[in-house]
Amino acid sequence: MRSIKLKVKYLITIFIENILKVLWIFPLKRKQVLFLSFDGKQVADNPLYLCRYIKEKDPSVKTIWALYDDKQSVQCDLIIPRKSIKFFFYFCTSKTIITNNHLSSFLPLRKKQIVLNTWHGGGCMKRVCFASKSPNPYDKYFFKIQNKKYTAFNSTSEFVDKKLFRDSFHYKGELLPVGMPRNDILFSHNESIADKVYKSLNIQRNEKTGIILYAPTFRGNANSAEFNQSQIAEIFKCVDLLNKKFNKEFVFLFRAHHTMTFDVKDKNVIIATDYPDMQELLCASDILITDYSSCSYDFSLMKKPIFLFVPDMDKYDKEQGFYMSIDKQPFPYGVTLDEFKNAIECFDEQDYLRKIETYHKQIGCYDHGCATEKTYMWLKEKWK
Repeated sequence: MRSIKLKVKYLITIFIENILKVLWIFPLKRKQVLFLSFDGKQVADNPLYLCRYIKEKDPSVKTIWALYDDKQSVQCDLIIPRKSIKFFFYFCTSKTIITNNHLSSFLPLRKKQIVLNTWHGGGCMKRVCFASKSPNPYDKYFFKIQNKKYTAFNSTSEFVDKKLFRDSFHYKGELLPVGMPRNDILFSHNESIADKVYKSLNIQRNEKTGIILYAPTFRGNANSAEFNQSQIAEIFKCVDLLNKKFNKEFVFLFRAHHTMTFDVKDKNVIIATDYPDMQELLCASDILITDYSSCSYDFSLMKKPIFLFVPDMDKYDKEQGFYMSIDKQPFPYGVTLDEFKNAIECFDEQDYLRKIETYHKQIGCYDHGCATEKTYMWLKEKWK
């Protein structure tokens, strides 16, 4: 019975897709680019960095953003509601579509359209889709539709090429071995970005002040994300130890995964979930604490300290699985709070830097600070 329901869902998706093809009577606009970040939920991530660069290099390109929240602002030529007839019109008439997530399966794409999926996870830690230990039965239909949609994906490493795109998505198309545009700012010591973050979060900046960013990933699935909030209090107990170890006076920031919807009420914790740009937060932070989030890869590009607090590691490995086991990664970690404190006390910077270098070579890292330019050059070739 379940297999029949899945098949029916697939057929309904194809039916809606074919109905929407009526909009193909309108011609494609060659110099028109439609941007989607997390399917219209945000103005952020790789699409935002590409949008800025495209407007700088070629102002004649018409840039359009589709957003659910009309209160969000972005420098572009047009903002359209994600849930509207306008969206379907511009989706079907834009020569180029740039997204960082899977598109809705029922959206039809023409052969001459260019669809760049920059993706949103630079690292590759937790198993997903076909590589997951508990894959979704609908994935065989979902990816049958999805993998036909994209002209290319941005990739951050040889490891991601194989483990994520080939093995987990069964994607056989083009991969751009250039890194992620959003990560370019992590290669420049941009003090203005740090100043911007401090000012936005009302943190007084001086030589002694530092930022600890706690950014865990979600549990469960993206549609019903879960996280044990008590872990925030556990991590906060380590701030004094980190102050002593790194000779700083740290402020503690918490950023929830974009699929999480809960609030944290603690006067000692600054909530940075609504800060619009995760990469700017990473730029301004001195230490990252996470678990199985791909942001550990992004932060490692700056070679700053990363600590993993993984109290549910065995359970997570059993249910989800890892592409690379935690103990083979360069980041100090703890399963218990005592182990986590010990990882902080035993942290050796030179040993850590050697491990980071080895890790980047091992995964075949593509990020070198020029992903935006290289992605734009790829687009220019496609626009000819």
